[in-house]
Amino acid sequence: MRRIELHLGAALAATLTFSGCGGRDLPGETGSATDGGETEASTGAETSASTTTEATTDSSGTGTSGTDSESDSAGTGTGTDTDGTSAGSTSTGGDTDDTSTGADTGELACAEICNGPIDGGCFSARDCLEVCETEGPSWPPELYGPFESCAQTNPLCFESLDGCMLSTLYPDTRFALHVTGSGFEAYEGATIRVWHDPDQAPFTGEGVIVGGAVELTFDEAVAVWDTMSSLVFTYVDADGDAKCEADVDIGGAFTPVWNGDWLDPVFEAALTPAELDNISFACTFQP
Repeated sequence: MRRIELHLGAALAATLTFSGCGGRDLPGETGSATDGGETEASTGAETSASTTTEATTDSSGTGTSGTDSESDSAGTGTGTDTDGTSAGSTSTGGDTDDTSTGADTGELACAEICNGPIDGGCFSARDCLEVCETEGPSWPPELYGPFESCAQTNPLCFESLDGCMLSTLYPDTRFALHVTGSGFEAYEGATIRVWHDPDQAPFTGEGVIVGGAVELTFDEAVAVWDTMSSLVFTYVDADGDAKCEADVDIGGAFTPVWNGDWLDPVFEAALTPAELDNISFACTFQP
């Protein structure tokens, strides 16, 4: 003889008793499980809806409580239907994730920014969109405002977009200058002097050539236009007399180049003796 117990809810249960060769009425009950006893029990085990409708009865055999429980399970996914509750939780979690993904990420609104070119400008809406969509994803967020300002207010006919954004991001700023030199073995131990255009709030610095190389860094040194620094002068004091002499020393002028870093902009120059071929010009502008 086998005994099967099916539980629905916290306090409702029905006990069905079967013999090995067919179904029998339960003691004290009136035929609630007499038709197709084992088939009916099997059906109840397969689906929660069948279990709640047919196998669950109260003591009078009416099945009313079971029907109510089935409605709750199908309609709300709550109560003792663990699978339904889990499904509801999963769906809710998914909705939360979607909301988070859709939050404002601070991305460039390219279509809005590039809505139309400035009248008579040289930076078309097509140019704007191309730059925004191809280069914009690699920009730091600090650059979004300068890009929008330059695209919408600057015709960009006499200044590059990069130059406009750099000056917008760092208005009235003098940038650091980093100078390196190599190949100066013939001038080992000599002093190399570097200075800015005297008309541009001049600075002066110097270093000693060691192992044929030299490295100098100056903070807030150079003023720039667009992405170009003004001229910087230098000479190597070959005879060590602390004078810039065209017939003895080597020197010239150079234009530092922006390193391309928006958040840590530095203007750089890499010098070799071959580039210092205008000593007369350099000596004319020494401070």
